[in-house]
Amino acid sequence: VAELLGISSEIMHSKYSSCLNPSMSNAYIKSELHMLIHKLVLHIHENEPDIEKSILVFLPTYYSLEQQWRLLKPLESTFRVHILHGSIDTEQALMTMKISKSHRKVCVSYFSK
Repeated sequence: VAELLGISSEIMHSKYSSCLNPSMSNAYIKSELHMLIHKLVLHIHENEPDIEKSILVFLPTYYSLEQQWRLLKPLESTFRVHILHGSIDTEQALMTMKISKSHRKVCVSYFSK
């Protein structure tokens, strides 16, 4: 990610990593990390010409999913942003998963146990 976005690995580690061992870190995502995810989504969208390929973003909590959705939602003229979560009905989830030939989809989801 650092190389793709032109960020030095030292800055990446110090600015975005809260813990050396990911299993020991908490689920809170700093606003800087949300902006990094946002930049990565834009980078993928701008550099992947096949708009039928969706971008799936997994986040650690529903709260972080909402935060990322709020950052991406203003870009709906560029791509469609969808939430994939157990609380949405099956029909809506299936519609989200269908390939679109007219626009790219960005799906934000979180892993719940």
